[in-house]
Amino acid sequence: MCRTHVGEHILRAILEISEANLREQIHPGYPCSFCGRTGCNIDLTKTSSSYQPASNCPRAHKFSLAPAKKYSACMPSTNVPLHCDLCETDPTTKKKPTFWKYNIFNHIQHKHPRNWDAEARRTKGLSEAFVASIQVDIDPRELTAIAPSATRIYPIPDAEAEVRSQQDRQPLASVLATLHSSIVLANTSSSSLNARSFFSTEFSSTYM
Repeated sequence: MCRTHVGEHILRAILEISEANLREQIHPGYPCSFCGRTGCNIDLTKTSSSYQPASNCPRAHKFSLAPAKKYSACMPSTNVPLHCDLCETDPTTKKKPTFWKYNIFNHIQHKHPRNWDAEARRTKGLSEAFVASIQVDIDPRELTAIAPSATRIYPIPDAEAEVRSQQDRQPLASVLATLHSSIVLANTSSSSLNARSFFSTEFSSTYM
């Protein structure tokens, strides 16, 4: 619960919602989702079937990555560690750097400026898989549950990836549209043919 609870405060801080009653304010840089401070390490250790989060934070605790990625009413925050696809793989660890999900936009803005549109306040040139992993508003209930009074918009994921995804789906849509048109045309032709046959038969039996 510590990770999700602190994660909620981090998200509110990102959206500039003041919480003056906190005993300790969330660090504005790269806050740890276990304690809200900066300087704690976060990593993803490969297991036989998935990844296990690991941290040197004194308040760190074990949690399962898969369910933590999904919104739930009792744990609305989806602030989980993830790898930055834009970073180079460390030659020693053979892994890419790990960041908390809510911190990834700050990281991209400062370390990968080519992939950050400052005016639109969104990323650009990211892979669809990376975009899917960093989205917070993939389930709007997360923002509504944690920061209903927010006036600042959470950084919008990459528009280019959304367009590419739509383009990937376009061929199938075109095929379905063509198939639909063919079926309609076939039904229309069949109806016309049946009508001509009926009138031809009627005409023959009546006037021939």
